[in-house]
Amino acid sequence: MKTIKPFAIIILLASLLPISKEWFKYLEYLFDNEESSVNELRFRELTSSTAELEGFLKSLDSDVIVPSKVMIGMRVHTVTCIKDNAFSGCNNLESVKIPMTVTSIGDGAFYRCARLNQVDIPSSVTSIGKRAFESCLDLVHIEIPTSVTSIGEHAFDGCLDLESVKMPSSVTIIEDATFRFCRKLKYIEIPSDVTIIGDYAFLGCERLGHIEIPSSVTSIGFSAFRMCERLEHIEIPSNVTSIGRSAFSLCANLRSIEIPSSVSEIGKGAFESCRKLEKVAIPSGVKEIEDNVFRECDGLKSVEIPSGVKKIGDNAFYGCDELEIVKMPQSVENIGNLAFKNCKKLKNITIPSNARTIGKEAFGNCVGLETMEIPSSVSFIGSSAFFGCENMEVKIHPFSTGYRYFGDDPFNGCKSVTHKKH
Repeated sequence: MKTIKPFAIIILLASLLPISKEWFKYLEYLFDNEESSVNELRFRELTSSTAELEGFLKSLDSDVIVPSKVMIGMRVHTVTCIKDNAFSGCNNLESVKIPMTVTSIGDGAFYRCARLNQVDIPSSVTSIGKRAFESCLDLVHIEIPTSVTSIGEHAFDGCLDLESVKMPSSVTIIEDATFRFCRKLKYIEIPSDVTIIGDYAFLGCERLGHIEIPSSVTSIGFSAFRMCERLEHIEIPSNVTSIGRSAFSLCANLRSIEIPSSVSEIGKGAFESCRKLEKVAIPSGVKEIEDNVFRECDGLKSVEIPSGVKKIGDNAFYGCDELEIVKMPQSVENIGNLAFKNCKKLKNITIPSNARTIGKEAFGNCVGLETMEIPSSVSFIGSSAFFGCENMEVKIHPFSTGYRYFGDDPFNGCKSVTHKKH
């Protein structure tokens, strides 16, 4: 007995059933009840009328047009989603056109599509997932439609050739590492309703020469602008209360920064190695100068530490070669390890009468210091605290109560040391 070919069955059914023109259009894509493939793309049924693009076949073309509808089983399905990792690692993909029916681009959807250089994102899309375009090395420009309200972490991380991005006003958070290591990114306009700039958001955007932070922003994350080597000026808006760790570290050309009075916390290493930074005003709400915060700011000449600060952290001003004047308030109790080490031009500094501890090598090699008085409140002086201060005369006031501890050779190399009597 002869078997009836599947195509003959389709023709027979088509002749017997009342079928719309649209059905005929997608008839050639009739497969099983859950999955279908069209032009080397694989689709999966979501509901009885919708489907998602879930992947690709090995023979995928370099230029892809995603269809708006596909046939799965006996029904036409509208393509509404590009699934997580759908095109991940597709090295030959160069351009993709997404239809108006798609509302979401999943996590890692185009992850490591190294040759992808053109993407048409329609106004129907409302969300772009985590790592959606990460490491798309040839992507130069992308326009994100106003319909998009969320862009996931690392979305454009490592897009080395990305030069410009148009972001919609509907985005309110720039997530962690969104544009990290977009080395050719020259300009981006942060939407006016953004409230948070996340950790690593623009880290390594070395050609970013100008950026305006809108007044809506309340926090700037860890390493947010680290290694943005061409940034010269930053104005922090008045709603910001915290600047994250290493937020502007290694911004080699940053000359000036305006920090508003609203800021109460400046994280560790926030301005480390900003070698051209000449002047900074620390807001009065800051209660601690964190570790490494101005380390190796070679151009910094003077600093006024606000009243209320109790601690100056380790390496806070280490290696500030041009630093001459530091105004330290009476509130300071603790001066950290290596806090002012190698500040060779430092001439004028007074240890406050409330100070309790001076860390090891705190003023090591400060050869410009000529006088130093250790107040009676100080109970601990760390090893080599004033090592190499060859031009300095030290006067030590007797400790007020109890026992005072000195580390190894705290005054080694000083010009003279005098212990004052009661």
